[in-house]
Amino acid sequence: MTMKQERIECSKAGCRWTGVYSETSKIRNDDGISSACVCPKCGCNSFYELDEPIPSERVDHANELIKLIAIYGREFLSHEGTIAHIELGKGGKVFYVDAYTRRRVYTNREHVRWSGFSEGGTMQSLISHLKRYILEGTPIDKRLIANPGFYQDGGNIWGYDQREAEKLREQAFKLPMFDQ
Repeated sequence: MTMKQERIECSKAGCRWTGVYSETSKIRNDDGISSACVCPKCGCNSFYELDEPIPSERVDHANELIKLIAIYGREFLSHEGTIAHIELGKGGKVFYVDAYTRRRVYTNREHVRWSGFSEGGTMQSLISHLKRYILEGTPIDKRLIANPGFYQDGGNIWGYDQREAEKLREQAFKLPMFDQ
């Protein structure tokens, strides 16, 4: 029997893990036969099937920036080899899929702490700016990316090593979301 590869989300409100059926855990009944798939985070056996994300060039740009942030410096927006990403859903809903919690986080609500978002406020602000870029085409301010002028000693708000921050900024500013 082949497992479905549909995108799914755990139906338990406190979990909302997102993945595909092949990533779920299998439980066996008393006869040793696999009888259900359960969420690897909470053990729930109820899932919602998710629509495929809407393709968008701006979403691709945002995800490229997220990948760059995940490989440089302190490797924000990643966890144990998993890199976060952004998806565009129906009706202009922008979701951030968190690398640690594996939850789809609804980003259209601003000025509130997002449930399931494992990063801090600085990263949440950046993701909000990425959401605006995706929906409206609003350019991203270069100062949001490991700003070297934030501290007098040349450090940055992200706590990145100066060389790592420079490498990240050099690569990131090649993306079309930044004013050239």
